[in-house]
Amino acid sequence: MRKKVLILSEAFGNGHTKAAEALAQVISLQEPSVQIHIIEIGKMLHPAINDLVLRIYKQSITTFSFLWKKYTIICQNRTIPLLTGCSL
Repeated sequence: MRKKVLILSEAFGNGHTKAAEALAQVISLQEPSVQIHIIEIGKMLHPAINDLVLRIYKQSITTFSFLWKKYTIICQNRTIPLLTGCSL
């Protein structure tokens, strides 16, 4: 039986999508027989809400870019990310 991998991602800022694609590429290189699917979960579950959230996200990083820069600096300086904050 052919192995299958499902990667759940989200299109916010394009970083998640690129990370999902890179992960899929590495898996394909190491295990060419594996069937891989990448699903943007928000689009699949709630397309209208997903579009609204994406617009709000993009507007917030444009309008409040100084806060995102500060957040990035804080995350980079942590040795152990907070569960509610910085991602690994």
